[in-house]
Amino acid sequence: MIRYLPDFDYLLLDLSTMPDEKIKGDVKTRMTLLLQKHINDPELVAKLADMASLYHQLSTDTNQIEFLKAITQYLIFTDKLTKEEIKAFLDRATSGKGGEIMPTVVEEYIEEEPLPEGYS
Repeated sequence: MIRYLPDFDYLLLDLSTMPDEKIKGDVKTRMTLLLQKHINDPELVAKLADMASLYHQLSTDTNQIEFLKAITQYLIFTDKLTKEEIKAFLDRATSGKGGEIMPTVVEEYIEEEPLPEGYS
């Protein structure tokens, strides 16, 4: 039976020890990794300003807004930021159109599952 058990090595990348500028890849990959790295950082709001600047480098396509919605959903459900801080990030990323995106994200999730306290 032992011959059927997988014997894999795994690679662990500890982002917490890696400087932000060493995180490479396309914009979406970098934003995702940076968000995961800094989600518990007391300076998360400042880091989101950097991520908003990265977002401006994305090409305009239909997936761009979907990606931003996914980031917003993650921020909402990690319950690390206030609604105002999330909206400020969206405004920065979308050149002032965050108010249009956030209600859409919240409405979609109201239909799927209850929102965390404070997001009703």
